[in-house]
Amino acid sequence: MEKMQIYLASLPAEQQGSLDGLLVALDAQRDVARARMIEYLDSAKYARFKEGFAEFVETEGMGSRAITPDEGEPRPCRVRHVAPVIIYERLAVMRAYDQWLDEANPPLARYHRLRIACKRLRYTLEFFREALGPDTNATIKLVVALQDHLGALQDAVVASDILSDFLRQGTWGHDDDLPSDDLEADGADPGVEAYLAVKQAEIEQLLNTFPDAWQVLKGSEFSQMVAETVMVL
Repeated sequence: MEKMQIYLASLPAEQQGSLDGLLVALDAQRDVARARMIEYLDSAKYARFKEGFAEFVETEGMGSRAITPDEGEPRPCRVRHVAPVIIYERLAVMRAYDQWLDEANPPLARYHRLRIACKRLRYTLEFFREALGPDTNATIKLVVALQDHLGALQDAVVASDILSDFLRQGTWGHDDDLPSDDLEADGADPGVEAYLAVKQAEIEQLLNTFPDAWQVLKGSEFSQMVAETVMVL
């Protein structure tokens, strides 16, 4: 909705109401989702979760496994033992997408899955940041840049699907909680068609610029940056 408002603001004044019907449908969907969220947040189940999680984070040692040096083999249990392995596992999963995306016209879903792999590497680096090397922030910044690129692509893909559905049926998906009035398609909608063309052009542009963005993270320089983040442990 935010991106839609930015798009509308770029249009001549007489065209800035061209997506009013779509905005009404978006608001209806949002109201349904918000009602579900509030119902859950007010539930006894969520109250129990908050109570149990508060006890977990406030009780020192709760959930930790005992270290027993006299029994069997030693178990990696410190940050300096486990962080390098976890970080390199996340890096390996991300790098494995190289061949998956090196074919002609790979499915767009693969880009989304790479974004998730980037997110997991980023969150792992952020989680251990206090213990890692001084250039960790620069390493994270590069991961965020690709994640943002892929996020913009996924947003455009989802928006295109929503717009296509709206042109066909006046909404998208199948939600029995929506009022029936919101499920009636109005047929051709020039404003929505124009915005769909913008989103599809955005997808094309992001796909064309993806190889350069991806090269940054699959190159040897990024490998060296990751190595320098963990070598201090």
